[in-house]
Amino acid sequence: MDEIAIKEYDIGERGACLELLRKTFTGTSDEATFSWRFEMMSAKRPLMICAKHDNRVVSFNSWIPWEFVYNNTKYLGFQSGESATDINYRGMGIFSKVLRYGFKIASERGIDFLYGFPTEMSYGAFYRAGYYPIGTNYFYVRQINPFKKRLKGSVNFSANHFLDSKLIEVSKITPIFDYDYCKWRYIQNPKDFEIVEYTENNGKAIFFFRKKKWKWLTELILLDYQINNYNEMFIKNSIGFIDKVFSRKAFYMRTFFNEYSDKGRALRSFFPMRIKSRFYILCVRPVSKRIDNNILLNRNCWDIMPHCVDEL
Repeated sequence: MDEIAIKEYDIGERGACLELLRKTFTGTSDEATFSWRFEMMSAKRPLMICAKHDNRVVSFNSWIPWEFVYNNTKYLGFQSGESATDINYRGMGIFSKVLRYGFKIASERGIDFLYGFPTEMSYGAFYRAGYYPIGTNYFYVRQINPFKKRLKGSVNFSANHFLDSKLIEVSKITPIFDYDYCKWRYIQNPKDFEIVEYTENNGKAIFFFRKKKWKWLTELILLDYQINNYNEMFIKNSIGFIDKVFSRKAFYMRTFFNEYSDKGRALRSFFPMRIKSRFYILCVRPVSKRIDNNILLNRNCWDIMPHCVDEL
């Protein structure tokens, strides 16, 4: 272990890190996803930490920058994203050291907090590195009516004119939804997404979906839902519109949300089934102390949906 060197990522280690990720996440981690996650950020660079032995990369972890707003103040959170450790070096505590070194660099760079959704395998390492498991985000499911007359509803990216009128709950820690974020998250991303707009009088809603297969069923993951009013009939009609767009194209849609946020309360009645076997645990590591821990470590103070999960 004394021969293991923990350091920040250098461009010269790109090939070795990419190969380690490819071996660990066969079929999902490749050149395109690496470039999107780590090399397309226009304003803030990601945090990337390597562990090396005999000048060879044996462990890697990344944190991706996300801007949040709370009480009209911006905060910078970095989400722990793709990580991998060489199979011959697992169980040696290397990953925990990588996480702790990441916290050290985050402190030096003025980052407000680190957060992530660790897998069952990595959960213990996050806990030992000072992350707090603040909430379990169970998925809610809505079956899509197969008898609706199908409509064409997918659109090209056109959210820019909507940004000034969307609603933000100021008393919740909320990811910032702006043009640069949307361009990076949905347009430059090598994954395929369905973006659907619904308008009614002065009301507008934008849905962001990703299609996946579960067994033989096509499912829709509702990644994000941005609206400019919480009129009950408008929300009901917008959800009904989604039924028509995806009728017989998907069996159901699933998502998670904070049930105690405005957005969560608006969606809850339209997603009647909670699936306890499918969830993400939100873990947070305070860094700058600009946000009181009573707020930061309280899941009810977060307005969060699946678009904040890097892998989705």
